[in-house]
Amino acid sequence: MQDISELIAGTWGILEPRQERWGESGTEVDPKQIDVAIVPGVAFDQQGGRLGNGAGYYDRLFVRLAAKSKLIGICFDSQVFEKILMQEHDVYMHTVITETSIYTGKG
Repeated sequence: MQDISELIAGTWGILEPRQERWGESGTEVDPKQIDVAIVPGVAFDQQGGRLGNGAGYYDRLFVRLAAKSKLIGICFDSQVFEKILMQEHDVYMHTVITETSIYTGKG
């Protein structure tokens, strides 16, 4: 992509490349090059557990990141719960940040 005007609103209203350009040479970043990922979620816990929308898109990306990559969950205080039930394939965040708190996770 050369310009933000080349992006369109995707499923969640997030700007993304048109589907016909997915995988186009020179347009994707190797996940090993990502140092920090800011990660949304439906809910988090103070240990970095994350509940997404259930499709596993983020978890499949996380396992492709370099070991040094940091995962930062962003949410409101009202989205932080005592315990998120994590499954074997789920990945913990290194940090969870709300409008009033910063939690160090297990990630």
